[in-house]
Amino acid sequence: MFLLLGTLFAFYISKFTIITSIVSVIVVIIALVISLIKKRLSYVILPIVCFTIGVFSYKLAVNNFNKNIETSPNIITARIYQVGKLGDGVQTVYADSVKFDNKKINSNIIINVYNQNNFFENLEVGNIINFKPFAVHKTNILQNYDIPNAYYFKNNLKFYVLTSQVEFVKTDKTFAEIVKEKVKDNLHGGLSNENVEITYSALFGDSTQLSQNTKDAFRLSGIAHILAVSGLHVGIIAVLLSKILQLLKIKGWAKVIVISIILSIYCYICNFSVSVVRATIMSILLFIAPLLKREYDSLNAISIAGIVAFIINPLCVFDISFLMSFSCVLGIVFIAKPISKAISKTRLPKPMSDTLAICISTCVSLIFIQAYFFNRINPISIISNALLLPLFTIAFEIVFCFAFLSLLFPFITKLLFPVNYILDFINISATYISRLPFANITTAKHNYLLIVIYFYLLLIFGRICTAHKKEKVGLTLPIAGLMLAFII
Repeated sequence: MFLLLGTLFAFYISKFTIITSIVSVIVVIIALVISLIKKRLSYVILPIVCFTIGVFSYKLAVNNFNKNIETSPNIITARIYQVGKLGDGVQTVYADSVKFDNKKINSNIIINVYNQNNFFENLEVGNIINFKPFAVHKTNILQNYDIPNAYYFKNNLKFYVLTSQVEFVKTDKTFAEIVKEKVKDNLHGGLSNENVEITYSALFGDSTQLSQNTKDAFRLSGIAHILAVSGLHVGIIAVLLSKILQLLKIKGWAKVIVISIILSIYCYICNFSVSVVRATIMSILLFIAPLLKREYDSLNAISIAGIVAFIINPLCVFDISFLMSFSCVLGIVFIAKPISKAISKTRLPKPMSDTLAICISTCVSLIFIQAYFFNRINPISIISNALLLPLFTIAFEIVFCFAFLSLLFPFITKLLFPVNYILDFINISATYISRLPFANITTAKHNYLLIVIYFYLLLIFGRICTAHKKEKVGLTLPIAGLMLAFII
C-alpha cells in the first residue's frame, strides 16, 4: 500500500495538486503514528522505505519513458503482435521488434495503416512488415490525462506511426501466438463464430475481434470480466487442475510443481497480464501453504502479488486492469465474510449465500473504479453475476480442457457443440439485462484518491462485525457519508 501511495504522491506533486498531496502525507503520518504506538521499529521504517521507493520509481519510470528521442526514420521494420478491427478506412495494429532505418529500438509502436489496394486482409499477427511512415509521433503517458496512461507504459508503446502502404516481408510467430491461433481454429469445429470469439477472449484475454454489440451487452450487464482473462479464470483452472491431479493421485510438492508449471505457461500465453500473474501467484501460495504447515493468508498473498506487479510496472496503480483485479480480491477479503453471515440468516444454503456474498463484495469494491473510468456503475451486476457466473464456470472448464486437448486431437472440439447452448443463453441474458432501465447509473467524475480512501473504508467495514455497538456507528458513518457525497 505504501509503494502505491508513494507513486500517487509523486504524481500529484508533479501536477502541483497540493491538497491531494497533503492528504497522502497525512495518511502516511497516521500510519507512522500507529506504528510508533505498536512500538515496533520495523513498523516505522518499512512504510517510510516503501513510500520513498514508490516516489522515486514513479519519477524514474516517467522520465525514462518520456525521454526525448530525436528520430524521423525513412523506413520502419516491425512485427505485428496485435491486430485491431478495421474502421473508417483505417487499420490499427500494434508491433514489436521495431527497427528505424535498420537500427533496433527499445520500443513497441502503434501503427495506423490507411486503406490502399485492400491490403488489410493480409495484416495478421506474426507478419513482419516494412513501410515508409508519413508521420511518427512520440507518445507521452502524461499528456492530456487526469492520470498517467499506464496502457502505453506497460506495453512499452513509445511511438504512434501513420502510413498508407506496407510491404510484407515474412511471418515470424511466437510459440504463444501459434498456440492461440491453433486453438482458435480448432474451436470453430464445435462452436459458432460468435461463441468462438467469446471463448477465445475468455481463454486469452483478446477481445479485439468481438462484435461491439457483444462487448456492450457484457459490459452494461456487469459481466465484462468474463471476456478478459482474470483471477476468475485462473481460479477455475487451478481448481480443475487440482481435481485432475487428485484423481491421478499426484500430491504434495509434485502437485504444486505441476500446477505452477502449467499456470506459468498460461501466464506466458496470456502475455503476463496483471490479473493472470496476480491470480497465479495467489493460487501457487494457496497450494504451498499447507505443505509448509502455514495458514494461507489472503492479504499476505495479495500483497506479494502486488509487489511483483509493482516491480513489473511502477505505474500499476493507474492501470485499470490492475485496479479491477486487485480490487475484486480486496473486496472479497474485506467484506465477503460479514456479508455471507448476514445472508445466511435468511436460511439460504451456505454455497448460495457464499456465492451471493462474493458477487456483492466484488460489485461494491468496483463502484468507485467504474465511476472514475467509465462514469457509470452497474447495480444490476450483482444479480447478473449470481445468475450467469455458475453457468460460465461450467462452460469455461469444459472449453479449457477441450481447447488444449485439441492441440493433440483437433477433432475433439466437435464434442463442444452442446456448450453453444450455455454460451448462447449467457449472451442472450447479458443482452436482455443490459437493456433494463436500471442496469446502469451515470455518475459524476470524482477524485482519483477517493479510490484509495474507499478501500480504507472497506477495510474498516470488514471489521464492523467484531466491533462494539458504539464503534459500529462510528465506523459506518464515514462510509455512509462518502457514499452520499458520491451519489450527489
